[in-house]
Amino acid sequence: MGQKESDYRALGRWRDETFLDDLEKDVRIRPDKVAVITRRIGTGETHKITYAELSRFADRCAAAIGALGLQRGDTLAVHLDNRWEIAPLALGCLRAGVRICPLVPVYRHRELSTMLGLTEASALITMSEIGGDDLTSMITELLAELPTLKHVAVAGDRRPAGTLDFDEYFFGTPWEHTRIRADRATGAGRPISGAFHVRDHRRAERRAAQPEHPLRGCARGDRRVRSG
Repeated sequence: MGQKESDYRALGRWRDETFLDDLEKDVRIRPDKVAVITRRIGTGETHKITYAELSRFADRCAAAIGALGLQRGDTLAVHLDNRWEIAPLALGCLRAGVRICPLVPVYRHRELSTMLGLTEASALITMSEIGGDDLTSMITELLAELPTLKHVAVAGDRRPAGTLDFDEYFFGTPWEHTRIRADRATGAGRPISGAFHVRDHRRAERRAAQPEHPLRGCARGDRRVRSG
């Protein structure tokens, strides 16, 4: 361990816990407190979920990912607009050890084909329509073009043949009562393949801007942790 890393850990700026540890702590302390609030601009609909619900949905998503056959280290690409489901889905990926690849909603065929090919994504979650554009034909083309893409889940009213209903598959099926319990019993303690930045990295970045902070003297080629 380098001196800088030792100093950061001693000061509490770096730690070993992930968002999953934070979530489990919040579930113990404040299970009924609201964790996520979203509001749909188009409809004005507001959706709230508590920490207990967030944890349950994360378990459900992790088990749903496992049911697709994705293994630790595989990639799940997510091409969605801002919605509450992204939070438990991201935590579910973390819990399953699957890499999540967020793709901005403005991406269309060329960009999606490039990113899905580079990441060798095994599964894609997208929408049948984004910004008034019908994506159903594009989804069918991507499935035909990309040999590594095995599964596509679609949010929306129109789904191409051979695709999954995103809401029903990931959130409407109680996968957590079967798969996730078995995984926890047999896979506990194995290293995960991906981890999200914790809020301490934001604080570290702010402190890095202060003149007295050691990162101010970093030379070209030095390694630096940056939050996403």
